[in-house]
Amino acid sequence: MEMTFAMIKPNGVKSGLIGRILDRYTSARLSVVGLKLHQMTSEEARGFYAEHVNKPFFPELEAYMTKGPSVMLSLVKTQLRLSAQSTALPIRPRLNRVRSVTTLPRR
Repeated sequence: MEMTFAMIKPNGVKSGLIGRILDRYTSARLSVVGLKLHQMTSEEARGFYAEHVNKPFFPELEAYMTKGPSVMLSLVKTQLRLSAQSTALPIRPRLNRVRSVTTLPRR
């Protein structure tokens, strides 16, 4: 199981895009296993973006990240499609050699 972190930043939250972004993740076979609405403090922004603290753009980045809440996500890649394809291999070998079952054109 592969786990990753994603963040919907303050402008995405303010614009009401949380649902649309979550739909994109789930459509890509990612499962949300953790979700937290959180407003970063300056100290947290400095820790999260530590490699950028001494760069000229950091004050603007820090102000942006602390101006409103962000959504912190833990995502897991599901193996459903891989499992379904490997299960279908013995049943429809010619079809699976040509292309994935999930990419067949609709008729």
